[in-house]
Amino acid sequence: HPGKIVSTSQEVEVMVLEVDPDKRRISLGLKQTLQNPWESFADKFPIGSTIEGEVKNKTEFGLFIGLDGDVDGMVHLSDLDWQKPGEQALEEYNRGDMVQAKVLDVASRRSVSRSASSSSPPAKSPTARAKACARVLW
Repeated sequence: HPGKIVSTSQEVEVMVLEVDPDKRRISLGLKQTLQNPWESFADKFPIGSTIEGEVKNKTEFGLFIGLDGDVDGMVHLSDLDWQKPGEQALEEYNRGDMVQAKVLDVASRRSVSRSASSSSPPAKSPTARAKACARVLW
């Protein structure tokens, strides 16, 4: 609902999406004037850079981690740790945990998947694959 994003008398830049003269209605878009958050993420965190995020959710297939600019990433359980089975490594993470990750890739899709294991196998090294892909570092 627009009232949750802007307030009365607030000036905003919008794009005209549709004009319907019969209904005397103009459809406007705010989101269309803003930079794509994935492009912003890719610009700010190029491949190889280190990122930090909070574990937002834990599922049977991995972790979802909140990143900069309202971008979320997914760490598949098979990428959580090189030395432990995925399910066992997953048990070590909780909602609210902060993890560091290295960006491996930023894909055009609007999802971030990550791995929590590092390329060299120290004990607890997470990865975030930020399709945006990244590796969680600790």
